Amino acid sequence: MSMQAASLEVLEKANLPAPQARAIVQAIEIEIAGARDTLATKQDTLLLRQDIAELGHDLRQEMSKLGHDVRQEMLDMRHGLELKIEGMRSEIHASASSARCTGRSSDRWRCCWGLPTFSWHTSGVD
Repeated sequence: MSMQAASLEVLEKANLPAPQARAIVQAIEIEIAGARDTLATKQDTLLLRQDIAELGHDLRQEMSKLGHDVRQEMLDMRHGLELKIEGMRSEIHASASSARCTGRSSDRWRCCWGLPTFSWHTSGVD
């Protein structure tokens, strides 16, 4: 380890004996060397920013694809529901066409749907 002459000089000017000053400088250098594994440099932060930017780009692409997939699935479901509704309409129409309903149009509608019809007759009593 290289002891910084300036650091040693500062400690000696503070009236620390040379052996103590050297021990302090060595302890500081040991701590700095150990901190290189835990502290980030400017280069480390630049690399981290690049990694984050790439991840953000990938995430946006994936979200866009998922959005497209969801929209397509919803369109497919809508198409399927429209087909089912059209099939039900055809069944109702076929059922209405084959029913033997007579009378007023509202009575025919009730007959086709299986609803009871009511007749209001007077008993001839005034």
